[in-house]
Amino acid sequence: MVKYSEIISSAMHTKMVENIGDVLVIIDNQGINRYKSPNIEKHFGWKPEDVIGESTWNLIHPDDLHTAQEFIASLLQEAGTVGSIECRYRCKDGNYKWIEFIGKNLLNDPEINGILGNYRDISERKEVEKQIQDSETRYKSLFHNLSSSFSLYEVITNETTQLNDYRFLAVNPAYEQSTNVSASDLIGKTLLETFPATEEIWIKTFGEVHTTGIPAHLENYSKELNKYFELIVYCPQKGQIALIGSDITQRKLNELEILEAKKRVEESEEKYRLLAENSNDVVWLLDLDLNFKYISPSVEKLYGYSVDERIKFPFSQLYSPETIGIIKKQFAINQEIYYKTGVNNSQIFEFEGTHKNGQIINIEVSAKLITDKMVRLQEYRVVRETLEKEKKQNRQYANSRKLLKAQKPA
Repeated sequence: MVKYSEIISSAMHTKMVENIGDVLVIIDNQGINRYKSPNIEKHFGWKPEDVIGESTWNLIHPDDLHTAQEFIASLLQEAGTVGSIECRYRCKDGNYKWIEFIGKNLLNDPEINGILGNYRDISERKEVEKQIQDSETRYKSLFHNLSSSFSLYEVITNETTQLNDYRFLAVNPAYEQSTNVSASDLIGKTLLETFPATEEIWIKTFGEVHTTGIPAHLENYSKELNKYFELIVYCPQKGQIALIGSDITQRKLNELEILEAKKRVEESEEKYRLLAENSNDVVWLLDLDLNFKYISPSVEKLYGYSVDERIKFPFSQLYSPETIGIIKKQFAINQEIYYKTGVNNSQIFEFEGTHKNGQIINIEVSAKLITDKMVRLQEYRVVRETLEKEKKQNRQYANSRKLLKAQKPA
């Protein structure tokens, strides 16, 4: 049988170790290097003679030194003991590389009389492990701090392979909060076991996503939880589905409230339109740039123009520049008052207008700002535009009634 001492001194051994990734080493019971294979220079920069006779601990990273010493001590406890360790090893250029060291206690073998070991550079593997660990750390942080709810399920099928139910594998704190059920009460249980009234459209969508692999977006009401949810459903791997969800109950309630408000406005506008179209007064709607949006049919009686004719005229061309200036100034003042105080009073104007036949007519106008639900100014509504003559007649009639009442015997 060829002795180890003969192998390490042979040219065959030299050729062999030059082409392997592991460095061979013999360490005595004092931690002194008694042998290093020639390929140490290729992988770590040292020549064998640089380290033979030196303490093994000289090249171990300070943070790993205590662990490495305990490891070697454990090998020395009993002959034949085998073990492994990962630590950082200093190269000749001063940089450290991660190594995996495997050693065996052969102190009782006269040919070795020490710990026979081999070690290799595992820096790339450690870097990959670190990246994976960092990724998992980020994922866990995202998982626990995500404002949206997240849940992962195992797909359960029945004997005919038809999709049947979904078993909880993981949920994040946001899911617990949105459902008011703790993770410990969910993990291992099925969706229908926990929420038996789950909507059929949800179960159907989950099944389609698992079958096709195509993600789906779903907005629906949960009777079980009395909430609206927006869900993104996807298949992370075969046999699983995952859900990212947001509680959109308030948004949906707001949308419903807005729809109801719009409906009430439309009904109100329709009633107002009917009143406007059957009134002797002219009713306008102007946007904030003083463009007509609506004119009631009674405009023809007051101005002689049809609605189609009148609405084509720019507001600025219907009245004198002086009148337009007064109107714009007053509108600007009232807008400022409204923004500062919320007060929205009607504005009364008296000015001259021009009939289609060229006749100058005296006009009284009552106008008021219109706001939307968001308290933004939208337009002006002129709630009354009537002839000054009619206005005077109305005042005279009212004064006559007061006079008659005063003269009436007690």
